[in-house]
Amino acid sequence: MFHATVEPTLKSSLSILRERGFSYHYLVDKDGKGIQCVAPTNVAFHAGNSVGPQGEGVNEYSIGISLVNLNNGIDPFTKAQMETAALIITKLKARFPNIRFVTTHAAISPGRKSDPDGFEIKVIAEATGLSVWL
Repeated sequence: MFHATVEPTLKSSLSILRERGFSYHYLVDKDGKGIQCVAPTNVAFHAGNSVGPQGEGVNEYSIGISLVNLNNGIDPFTKAQMETAALIITKLKARFPNIRFVTTHAAISPGRKSDPDGFEIKVIAEATGLSVWL
């Protein structure tokens, strides 16, 4: 599941996560640098109150990837971020062959969340051979 950090830098994103007790499995900076925050076999606290393709409890069965972005619909997602996101998913698919969907925080929490605003989820789906869950 894709998110936007709503923070301008990787450093500020990590600081806010620690402060608020939230987590993602992966964070991807504007330059494409990706860092793993939580092992994909562990639960990260990124989805909140939401419903996804396997019902409620989305944190229990999803992998959260957040891209450094202000989530204002103006701040662009970079080509480097898109490439790194696709690479992360490709590696995850090799490790977990039951992965079938990509989705966004906005899709699993409609009316409550808007991120990642302006993110081209269909491009990532096509690049990785997954379906989009909306």
